[in-house]
Amino acid sequence: MFSSVFISGIILILEKSIQVGNIIEINNQFRGRVTQINMRSSVINTFDNIDIIIPNSTLMQNNVIN
Repeated sequence: MFSSVFISGIILILEKSIQVGNIIEINNQFRGRVTQINMRSSVINTFDNIDIIIPNSTLMQNNVIN
């Protein structure tokens, strides 16, 4: 589990397919602005001003609209 989350973080940081400031939607469930991308997780701030911490593996394994 840890290694897949860590590897996903490295891929997100190097590929820059999702960047801080992007507005994304994950599986028609979460929608908001990316405020942080770390090695293990990313933070999405919803339009209701709620911060959601999402494991990077979730961003790699699910449908993400950018």
